[in-house]
Formats: sequence, C-alpha cells, structure tokens
Amino acid sequence: MKLISSFFIAINQNYQLLTFTIILFAGGVISIVLLIHKVINKENTTITVPYGVPICIGCLFGVAASL
Repeated sequence: MKLISSFFIAINQNYQLLTFTIILFAGGVISIVLLIHKVINKENTTITVPYGVPICIGCLFGVAASL
C-alpha cells in the first residue's frame, strides 16, 4: 500500500484508472507464469507473488503518461 500510494501522487487523475488496470494485468500475467512454473516443475512448495513488480510496471506507465 505504501508503494502504490507514493507513486499515485505523481500520476494525473486521468491516468489513475489506466495505471490500476495495467497493475492488475501485470499481476495476473505474473501469477499465471508462476502457476505454470509450479505445475511444470511439480513443486510442493508454496509460491508467493511479488506484488512490487506489477506495481512498479504499472506506475511507470502512469507517471510517463502524466508527464
């Protein structure tokens, strides 16, 4: 929550919904890739999704669009 709130200060209000949508899609893609990796390798360990990566990817586009 701290990471996304610090980025959203720099993003124009017109692009905040777009930024949030990009974050959701990037997080979904990363989750699917991790799930496929777990199924292929047949690991019994629990996997965690790195939330910082999709937040940074989405906010990069949002800040760039706001410039």
